[in-house]
Amino acid sequence: MQGDPTEADFLNLSKMGISELPDLSSCTNLKRLDLTDNAISSLKEISDCKEINWLSLKDNKVTDLTPIRRMRKMDVLTLSSNMIEILDPIASMNKLKALIANNNRVSSFSGLSGLVNVTTLVLSHNLISEIDGISGLKNLKKLSLAHNQIRVIPDMRHHPLLEELRLNDNKIQRVPETIDRNPCLKLMDLVDCLPCCQLADAGPTSGKESSVRHWRSFQARTM
Repeated sequence: MQGDPTEADFLNLSKMGISELPDLSSCTNLKRLDLTDNAISSLKEISDCKEINWLSLKDNKVTDLTPIRRMRKMDVLTLSSNMIEILDPIASMNKLKALIANNNRVSSFSGLSGLVNVTTLVLSHNLISEIDGISGLKNLKKLSLAHNQIRVIPDMRHHPLLEELRLNDNKIQRVPETIDRNPCLKLMDLVDCLPCCQLADAGPTSGKESSVRHWRSFQARTM
């Protein structure tokens, strides 16, 4: 990086093996920060970087998002592969468009109800058992909740722009009949939903067969 680092708007510290961040409070122009693949656990050193709108914390050891709660200009936030349990601190990031937080320890959608501009929400490989609290996300286009503990799919008509719904490797027991009323839905993955998945218009089936049969039925009704 050339020039004064405190004037930079992009800083790449990925794959540097760092466990502690330097104090970046003087980087008042910083908008993009890549911290991918380190061993960072604390984010307090970037708590004053309020101009950041793109942040990657993928593959670290983060547990607490409180230090970044004032980053209200955030557009894309990647939290994959950390140890995060609670997403409440990002509740004020109402400009957020993409939240990628797969492979964590998240058990609920708490804190996400006000993120009305989100179009991509990835929470696969977590501990979620219920899809609740996101009905206000009207702009949602991609929702990935694969590898969780979900049993029931709610009415998805609250998400009229939804194009992709990934629920594979859950414990889905029934697909609501209203799922075919999502006009933009192009992909729905229910592969390996155990112990069984009962379609609204069919008997119980299991695993991959359930996903394929329902998708064919869905296509036939919406063509």
